[in-house]
Amino acid sequence: MKTLVVCGYALGILILVVTGTLIQREAGLRDLAERNLKGRNDRLVRQTAKFPKINIESGSIVYTVPLIWVSGCGILPDVRAQSSNASDRNRIR
Repeated sequence: MKTLVVCGYALGILILVVTGTLIQREAGLRDLAERNLKGRNDRLVRQTAKFPKINIESGSIVYTVPLIWVSGCGILPDVRAQSSNASDRNRIR
């Protein structure tokens, strides 16, 4: 009977040791993943911080080039045809 109790305690201790080891391993993997995610987030924040500067530098290009392209492709409606009087049509040409 005594040996059965000792074996039970030994099995309980073994289960606790294995469980503790698994918990430590998972905690280490979680910490590694959190550091990796924090690093990626910091890099993303640095990259997106550059966008306002790039937008300001390219502001004039952004507004002029698409209008030239759109009007050249015929996407914009023909304003001359929609104009009601002759002076407006001549001014548009």
